[in-house]
Amino acid sequence: MVKEGKGDATVDFNSVDEVLEFALGQEVKAAEFYRKFAAQAAHPGVKKMCEEMAAEEDRHQQMISDLRAGLPTDLANDRVTDLKISDYLRSFHLDPDADQQDLLIAAMKSESRAERLYLDLAARCTTPAIKEVLLRLAAEEGSHKDAFEKQYDDNILDQN
Repeated sequence: MVKEGKGDATVDFNSVDEVLEFALGQEVKAAEFYRKFAAQAAHPGVKKMCEEMAAEEDRHQQMISDLRAGLPTDLANDRVTDLKISDYLRSFHLDPDADQQDLLIAAMKSESRAERLYLDLAARCTTPAIKEVLLRLAAEEGSHKDAFEKQYDDNILDQN
């Protein structure tokens, strides 16, 4: 069993399926966020990036659904090098006039929070099967954060 919560909010997991159901819900919320932001974005490049992020979240949903069904997935098993760029950037609320830099920062922070959530849950987990799933999900989120950090490094830092 795993418990995660702040204040009165608690999430209990008693099975791998419950963990995957929770993860699926998180991916659905992320896809909805990116689609909503894409619809509001003033900049065409930001709109396109949001649509691509939503599609990536859809891919995560499919991978989690496949895992729930017992099908093979390509969830990350190994952690790639962490540039830690997002650790030093501010968090903020995105508005429709956000540029590529703002969106990359928000995406890095979001993926970092998701990775940290799964790592924290895994650290509290006493069931090996659930812990393994949580660690695989954390690795997947970490690989996405790393991809956004690379984009930031290539497209923002190199321009300054």
